[in-house]
Amino acid sequence: MSPPGFILLTLILVFLAFQLRPLWRARRMRGRAAPDPGRWLPEARGLDPVGLYLWSPACGMCKAMTPLVHRLAAEGLPLVAVDVAGHPDLARALGVLATPSLVLVRDGRIERILVGAKGEQAIRRLFEGAD
Repeated sequence: MSPPGFILLTLILVFLAFQLRPLWRARRMRGRAAPDPGRWLPEARGLDPVGLYLWSPACGMCKAMTPLVHRLAAEGLPLVAVDVAGHPDLARALGVLATPSLVLVRDGRIERILVGAKGEQAIRRLFEGAD
């Protein structure tokens, strides 16, 4: 392989590794003890399970997904929206590296983390325990 080809292949592989890093991190966080979200968010106190929707005002996918999350929360799903700009410590404690992300905390443990924009069915399945 020629040097320019090797450099190009290396750059592509490094780019892909950085794109997949949030997914790998989310998988590793499953089953770990979760910080108490009620410490940062009064609306999350007493909710078990609780779905934490981590979003950023600068995120385009978040802008599309946020109205859906608010509608599902109004319907009774235990979802709480968390602006990562306002609560970076909570995002860091949950191991979230990308927005939008949904973190399901049940019995004080991180049960699942979904990274990226999701539809209504995927969010509902998160609470049902289905993959």
